[in-house]
Amino acid sequence: MGRFGERRPPPPLLHIACILLSACCAWPGALAGRHLPGARAAAAGTGNAVPQAGGGAAYVTTHMRARRRAAAAQCRDAISGKNPHRRTLPASRRARPPAEERLIGWRGETHRLPRGRARNASAGAGAGGGMRDDQLPWTEALSWRPRALVYHNVISDAEARRLMLLAVPTMKRSTVVGANGSSVEDNYRTSYGTFVRRNSDPLVTALAARIAAWVGVDPRHAEDLQVLRYGVGQYYHQHMDVLQNDQAGPRVATVLVYFMTPEEGGETSFPSTGPADWLDPAARERFSSELSACAKGHVAVKPRRGDALAFWSIQPDGRSQDGASMHEGCPVVRGVKWTGTLWFHAKPFRPESYAYSPDEAPPDPGTCSDSDKRCGTWAAAGECERNPNYMLGGASDPGMCRRSCKACVACAGPEDRACYDENRRRAGYLVLNAAELEAVRGDAAAPPAR
Repeated sequence: MGRFGERRPPPPLLHIACILLSACCAWPGALAGRHLPGARAAAAGTGNAVPQAGGGAAYVTTHMRARRRAAAAQCRDAISGKNPHRRTLPASRRARPPAEERLIGWRGETHRLPRGRARNASAGAGAGGGMRDDQLPWTEALSWRPRALVYHNVISDAEARRLMLLAVPTMKRSTVVGANGSSVEDNYRTSYGTFVRRNSDPLVTALAARIAAWVGVDPRHAEDLQVLRYGVGQYYHQHMDVLQNDQAGPRVATVLVYFMTPEEGGETSFPSTGPADWLDPAARERFSSELSACAKGHVAVKPRRGDALAFWSIQPDGRSQDGASMHEGCPVVRGVKWTGTLWFHAKPFRPESYAYSPDEAPPDPGTCSDSDKRCGTWAAAGECERNPNYMLGGASDPGMCRRSCKACVACAGPEDRACYDENRRRAGYLVLNAAELEAVRGDAAAPPAR
């Protein structure tokens, strides 16, 4: 019997073996006479009477015939391909030959979990529990130059919304690294963003562990989660992610997790690559059909909520940079793009701050308050002018004494949304319109195009 149930002609040697088997089956019985081992059981199995004393010759003759018939039946089954000990499966359960032979991962082919398997809650199913087949996680290799791959459905919709809500209060105009190493605003990068501290929320911890297991790097090597929001026309020009840290070494890998899908644009593109750098032509066609003009002709990924893009900035030798990892965030044409970025270093990143304390949470920039009872004294002494980063706020944190420095307005109460938004605006923080805020919270399918 063949692998998939087809009958195959037996080899010539099988015919010869069957003839010899038929001729020789009776010889053990003839030689053994009445002392044939198991003679009574064998005779009983053939339906013949068990011989008594003095009837050995008749029994042996009967047994020889039974053995010949059994041997002949076995030969016929062997020649026809039958297996008497094999249970026949229903037609609906029999194996079918594959449409084509595929070595998964050899040239960019995809791998999916078996259909119908529910996603385990510990793997990120979130509040929704099991997931549909089109929501199951699976990986897809894009290119070797740079080493890039996509992890589809790494987070659920509920997890994406939760991560955005964690970031919204402290999102500010994004900065770049200045000449002296400080963070400065520049038109090279026009998004809004913030850093969500490691281990500040169970979901942040779970996401870092999930991504670290995927890329094969200890989560302690990762920086804080950077959450970015790109509106229409916002972008990040071509840049490299290899940033050297005195203690942790260079950034070796970048993982972008997409929290919200823009209607058009916003791709992550590798401008030094071309069509030949795609591992799988089918993937190239599928991705390229959705790309804007900024990403056309390059290895690029269109943001899709729940997916993650990983790429390596360091070559496999562990030392030299991969020039092909230069990338850009294309302008958003329609809709809004939200992402979360994890950068992994060669060594643990700031291990002394890996554990998180709630006391480290920054003040809400929408409320007008002082974070220290000595703020009034410091303001009277002129510290608002001499120490503005601490008193009024810097690139990443709100000021600790904004009320005493008269940098905000005391609102009538939590219902005074206009006052709250104005304080955020004056401090340079993101103010979401009502429609986008509802989309982030999950009260709407998607924000309107702006």
